[in-house]
Amino acid sequence: MASSFGQYAAAINGALPSLFAGMSERDKGITKAAECRNELVQAVRKHLEGVAQGRSNRCVTMDDAQAFLELTGKTSRDLGNAAGIIFRCEAWECTGLTTPSTRKSSHARRLLVWRLK
Repeated sequence: MASSFGQYAAAINGALPSLFAGMSERDKGITKAAECRNELVQAVRKHLEGVAQGRSNRCVTMDDAQAFLELTGKTSRDLGNAAGIIFRCEAWECTGLTTPSTRKSSHARRLLVWRLK
């Protein structure tokens, strides 16, 4: 059993550098996508702040962002990978909670719940 634990520990230690490298590449890609869509990202953020301020719990999900995109004649494709940067700012904190998406096309996928600070 000791050897299997040793093999497991070695595998985990070997995976961590690639995990961090992958996260770094993901973040670079999101940042690059956001630079191309900065105006749309800012418009979505502003809308979500207004939605959150109107709620007693000050919380929103990406379903709220999608509703805004639809109102403006846009789709999630217009936002693309820049969607990953919407909540990456000082104004928002992740609650650690998830909720199923209410959009039919999302098939009840779990969404993070974000709170406006």
